Amino acid sequence: MKTVRKLGILFLILISFSINAHAEILDTNNWTPYRGGITGGLVTEEKHSGTHSMKIINEDNLRSGWHYPAIPIDNKKTVTFAGWNKAENVSEDALNTLDFSITFDDGTHEWYYPNELRFSKGTHDWEKVEHTVTFDKEIVSIKPYAILNYKKGTVWFDDISVTVEEEITTDWKPYRGAITGGIDTNIKHSGTHSMKIINEDNLRSGWHYPTIPVNNKKTVTFTGWNKAENVSEDALNALDFSITFDDGTHKWYYPDELRFSKGTHDWEKVEHTVTFDKEIVSIKPYAILNYKKGTVWFDDISVKVHSETTVSTTQDTYTQTDQIVVLYENMSNSEQDWIGIFPEGSASTLQNAIQWEFKNNQNMQTFESLPAGNYEVRVFFNNTLNVEASHSFTVENTAFNVESRKPAYDPFELIYADFVNMRGAGSDWIGIFPVGATHSKESAIEWKYAKSLVNGSLSFNGLPVGTYEMRASFATLHKKTLTFNVQDTAVTKIVYETAENGFEQEWGSTGTPVTIINTGAQGSNHSVRATRYVGSYFSFSNPDKKLRFLEFDTRIGTASHVGNFGVIVQTKEGKKRIVFSSYMNHPGNVFTNNPEDFRDPFSSREGYVHNHPGPTDYYMETRNGNFIHYKINIEEKLRMLEPDNELISITHFTSAGGDFDNIQLVSH
Repeated sequence: MKTVRKLGILFLILISFSINAHAEILDTNNWTPYRGGITGGLVTEEKHSGTHSMKIINEDNLRSGWHYPAIPIDNKKTVTFAGWNKAENVSEDALNTLDFSITFDDGTHEWYYPNELRFSKGTHDWEKVEHTVTFDKEIVSIKPYAILNYKKGTVWFDDISVTVEEEITTDWKPYRGAITGGIDTNIKHSGTHSMKIINEDNLRSGWHYPTIPVNNKKTVTFTGWNKAENVSEDALNALDFSITFDDGTHKWYYPDELRFSKGTHDWEKVEHTVTFDKEIVSIKPYAILNYKKGTVWFDDISVKVHSETTVSTTQDTYTQTDQIVVLYENMSNSEQDWIGIFPEGSASTLQNAIQWEFKNNQNMQTFESLPAGNYEVRVFFNNTLNVEASHSFTVENTAFNVESRKPAYDPFELIYADFVNMRGAGSDWIGIFPVGATHSKESAIEWKYAKSLVNGSLSFNGLPVGTYEMRASFATLHKKTLTFNVQDTAVTKIVYETAENGFEQEWGSTGTPVTIINTGAQGSNHSVRATRYVGSYFSFSNPDKKLRFLEFDTRIGTASHVGNFGVIVQTKEGKKRIVFSSYMNHPGNVFTNNPEDFRDPFSSREGYVHNHPGPTDYYMETRNGNFIHYKINIEEKLRMLEPDNELISITHFTSAGGDFDNIQLVSH
């Protein structure tokens, strides 16, 4: 078979009785424009396979097309023409076709473009034509054309082939033993013939093909079809290949993947791709039924020698924000060929693959951006871990920067660090430090990992008035330090409830209402009493975001034991309830820094998420009637469990028992 292709990727040798020859790899550059208005040229954006197609844009109703140099034919009569075409807006009376200029042995000539080689008009996706013809004279040459004549439109041609049938018994010969079958024209997988073996004597029997020279390649795909009748279960019914390598060594190659089933079966295919560790110089094919009895037929045997598999990237150096674009050629036939990115020098294991994808039909794969470092892209066949090709590339450390969102903050306002071009590694981190502190996480007031992000932001808890440093590091490598201030500002305070002149707020309850008692804190005369186990509450009426602190006086009281007090808050992530429970201070209760210790185990009410111990003296020191004064940073408590959340406002005060006085919200 001679195959006319616009781009040669594989060197192919087909061995069967209908197409007993080899495929010729033809250079793309040998296709040239043929008359008329070709403005398309060779293009990469549209193709049926490979990397290019031939485009024709006919805007002038002229004769236009592509032609290929004449192919010499060794006096054969039967030929198969095939090709693919895609069309846009082709006139209905246009001639959109393959055409072949054929010269015969008597010197005569014929232009051959029957209806079977003409493509549809209008607009259509890739469409195939294929046509076999036997002439009454022998052919000496064929010159292919791909044309769009006489009318307007745009077309693309690809994968055009000319297959010339050889004589039936030209090259395959019997190989030893008792072959009594010969060439069989009645039973075949395709074409007109198959090779038959009838082994009646338990001998070695088969067919062999002349040695095929191979130009020092390592990867080859073997394919063939077989039909069997009454083949002994211990027979060797297989394709076998005698392979010679460039170092002079030899190998008989007939693995399990090239062995056919025994017994009786219809046509069955084997296909196997292998990459040897040495370069091949020749292959001699065999089709055998050895050592046992039976009847078999072989057909459509092929040896496909792959050009060298290559892989590359569109750039040798990328930035940390660039996608990685990988190009590859000459993969195997397996749909499970895959491409992976690995740290340079690492072992080819799945655990080391940073990203991977199966191959696609575009011979190109795009991967996500990577942290700075040295990498290799590697190609693997058929879901194995054997490297077929590799290419090294680098991701550079682009200009890293971290900035404080503000040069100065209010007291206890959240601190924001905005960063660009971090490595994206899990060990990147940013911390807040006292000025002059040693550079270690232990010396930080607070530190956080950068969440494997390249660009992003981190928030840190607010701080008292003072000067601080923000520092960024790649693991143990310190990258930048900057200074910021927390400035002294006037305190904003709103007092909501003192009970000195009756209730100042509209209290609600789930049971017994709150009352005013004649004992207060800090020398006052009154306070509010809430009953134990009864939910009592009032609204702060959406105060300013800067009011982050809850400040008040409280005691257990003589008439009730406290259950808890707390607040309802509106946050960046929705409504939350934060409570401070006296039971968590009971003797014997031990709590760690694990946030799960503070999640409320008893309630599923909306927003009721956080449960903290009361301040250390809250339960034990107030049972004898003393008021204790508390000032609690509510945003800090919120972020104990939700470190990326942000307080918007404190909306309600809540209680389940206790005496309360001087309830207020304070900025700092």
